[in-house]
Order: sequence, then structure tokens, then C-alpha cells
Amino acid sequence: MKPNWRHIKKNIKYHQKKIKISTYSRYQSLYCRIFFNSRNTPLEGIVKQNRNFYHEFGDIISYEVFLENNYGMQDRIFKKINLPMTNNVIYSDVIVYLLRSFFNSQASYLEIGVSALKNFLLVNNELEKTSLYTFDINVINPTHKEMLLSESKNNINYFKGSVLDPKTINKFKTTFPSKFNFVFSDALHTKEGLLAEYNNIYGDMLGNNFIIYFDDLDFPNLHDAAIEIFTDLRSKKLNVNFYTFKVFGWIGDHEPLHLNGIITNMDVESKFVKDNLKLPNFKKVKV
Repeated sequence: MKPNWRHIKKNIKYHQKKIKISTYSRYQSLYCRIFFNSRNTPLEGIVKQNRNFYHEFGDIISYEVFLENNYGMQDRIFKKINLPMTNNVIYSDVIVYLLRSFFNSQASYLEIGVSALKNFLLVNNELEKTSLYTFDINVINPTHKEMLLSESKNNINYFKGSVLDPKTINKFKTTFPSKFNFVFSDALHTKEGLLAEYNNIYGDMLGNNFIIYFDDLDFPNLHDAAIEIFTDLRSKKLNVNFYTFKVFGWIGDHEPLHLNGIITNMDVESKFVKDNLKLPNFKKVKV
């Protein structure tokens, strides 16, 4: 039998890419430990709190649940979603820091794209006696359904729908006519999806003080979409700024840094300076 050289070459390329990503992730992890860490900042206690929460909580999603509904996760992500993480800062740590710093842990919070709930569980653990809203195309992760909907110290409102479906969006807005202080956008990673979220879900539902937080702005065209949202908010005479930075995602430094962004009318920059908080590639976006 002749060797299938096409298959062999494809397999070699796959493993070369896998090694490259793994090596790059290790380099970034070491880089962050040396130059950008949470020590001697308010983030230090938050990181410890969040890692302890995950450790005590156990698996975020089981293999059986993943087989039935992958919640938008690739196999490679699922294999690492339940693994322990180092103390390198992830976006959930930054989100909890912002909620604690600017809203005294009582913000009206909306998360679009909660997936298996890994980030949302930490937010729910941090906030107290407030309303939390979710918008996701999936049914709630059954592993945590009872705990969140019946036992939470907050008012949890879980809504199933598509960010591109006008009917479900209208139903969401009429069911939950709330103003949001904090919006975390992590659903459909396309320019169309980000703009639909803003234009149809939360753009006219922002509180007097607000933070819009984006993950994965290094996906194609997502940074451009965030700039369009920023520009539209400025056209409404709102005193907003747009900041971007690098941070690890929901599986920590098991994968490379993500480009994240914040659009806000609150003085995030001065707060970071006051707290001596440095994040990789932090910059103020100018348009």
C-alpha cells in the first residue's frame, strides 16, 4: 500500500501548528508572570478568590453535557475548560475588578454569550442583591441550573435567543426593560453580531454610568465593530473612551492572550494608575 502523502503532510502541519501555539502560549505566560501580574494590586485578592472558587466548585461542564450541547466550544477548548489555571490574570478577574471598583459589586449586569457559564459563575459569586441578565442561544448549562435559578443571592434572568433574531430580541427587551451598568459581549464573534447586539439589545439600555466589555477583539473585523460602537456613542454626546489590552481568556494561559476592549464613560484609566494595575498592551484608542 502506497503511503498517503497528502494525509501525512496534513498531519505534520497540524502538529506543527499545535506545537507553535503551545510554545507561544508558554512564552506569553512567562512574559506576563515577569512583567504583568496582579501582585500588590487590588487584582491580587480577586485572582485568589476566583481560583479558589473554581477549585471548590469543580467541573464547569461534564463530558456528557458537552456531547449533548457543546455550548460553542471546540474540542480543544473543552479538554482544557476544567483544568486548573495559574495566577496569570484572565478576563474574568478584570471584570470582577471593574464591578467591585466602580459599582461596589451591585451593578445591573448583562452578559451576551454566557456559553457554559464559566465567567458568569464568578460574576454571580462577586455581585450581591442585584439583577443579572443573560442572553444566549443555548439552554442554560444543566449542571448549574438549580444553583443559579433557585439558590443565588442575586436575581438571575436567563434568556435564550439569537442576537440576530429581531423577534427574540424584542421579547427580551419587553420582558426585562432594564438599564445596564455593565455589558459583557462574548457571543457571536462577527462584526454583524457585535453591531446587532449594540443596536438591538443594549445600545439604548445603558445606565448613567456604564462599562461595555468585549472579548476576542482580535477576531476578524471585531475591533472595527467596537470602533463603530465607540464612534456612535460619541456622536450622542456621551463622554466615552475606548481602551484595549491583552489578557488571558476562560482557559487561562492554556492558550494565547486575547485582545479585550472597554468602552466606558467612567475614568478607568486613572483607576488603573492609582491601583498600579498594568495589563499587557493597554492603550487608549483614538479615532
